Amino acid sequence: NIAIGCLIIVLCLTPLRRLFPHALLVSALNRHRRLFGLSCFFYACLHFTLYFDDGLQRFFSEWKTILYVQAGLAAFSVLLVMAITSNDWAVRKMGKHRWKKLHRLVYLLVPILFYHKGWAGKGGLDSGDEQVIEALIWFSPLFALQLVRIFLYFRKRNSVPAAVGRA
Repeated sequence: NIAIGCLIIVLCLTPLRRLFPHALLVSALNRHRRLFGLSCFFYACLHFTLYFDDGLQRFFSEWKTILYVQAGLAAFSVLLVMAITSNDWAVRKMGKHRWKKLHRLVYLLVPILFYHKGWAGKGGLDSGDEQVIEALIWFSPLFALQLVRIFLYFRKRNSVPAAVGRA
């Protein structure tokens, strides 16, 4: 839960910065964005390690039959890439444009982790309604801010005046 909470905070920071560009709290949180991202990875590592508390037997027995385990491993892989490349050296070596493109992979984590949290071994809506509802509550601020961000993007795009006629 802490790892997902840190990820949601990181992903909410850009829409909040766009909505409230002069807010001191949002600005302060944005300065510590990398710390939140690395905290997310740290807690995901803890979760990953605790999953293997009884060795690899549970992992191999669940690997082929339970999709949420595969989703969790995919999310961990993306977080690992983000953590490895979340330093100034990686930005310089990759170039800002390629680094930014790579770090946009973080948006793939939203549906993967929503599934992983909402359906973690519950078999879907019939047997785990409360866990799906909990996942919806956790991710609702992110969903709401992204919808506002999309709305503002299209409003700005539509308000741009048409090109002036050719001379």
